[in-house]
Amino acid sequence: MKKNKLFYFVLLAIILMACTNNSEQIKDDSEKGTIPSEVEKYAVPKSSVSWNSDKFNKLSIDDLFDVYKAEKKEHRSELYYNNLLAMWHTNFYSRTSQLNEEQVNVLINDMSRMNSNIPSMATFYSLVNKNYKLSDPKRKKLLDDFYNKNKMYLENASWNNQELQKQKLGQLNKLQFLN
Repeated sequence: MKKNKLFYFVLLAIILMACTNNSEQIKDDSEKGTIPSEVEKYAVPKSSVSWNSDKFNKLSIDDLFDVYKAEKKEHRSELYYNNLLAMWHTNFYSRTSQLNEEQVNVLINDMSRMNSNIPSMATFYSLVNKNYKLSDPKRKKLLDDFYNKNKMYLENASWNNQELQKQKLGQLNKLQFLN
């Protein structure tokens, strides 16, 4: 009986020491900032022009587009790359009329290559309408591909808020229907 008690006492002591050492290690790592949170990994740097609406609106469209291309190139390998592009694309919506045909085509191609582009759906439809005539078959293909890809993304994503999912699907359906 004494052997069992001693065995359980030693086992308990080992478990407590292991847990104590482990929690200290985790604490040390987090204090040094070596474990970035999931949100931080995908956060667009505040230094991006896409964050600064004053600078975004003051730059000429050509200068702005040069900054866009430079940021795309600089941040291509980062986890937040798609979020960065989505911010840029959303911001370009207010300046769509100022873009030339080549710039519009670059944006359309960039947006078409993304897995989804929910935040800037309106920008995409606006850009396509700017560059393509209603009768152009390429226009219909671009819109249909964009719609199908984003609809599938919205339907298959895990949503905490079902109402928000319905709202986003409704916005996408409305944009597709109007175009």
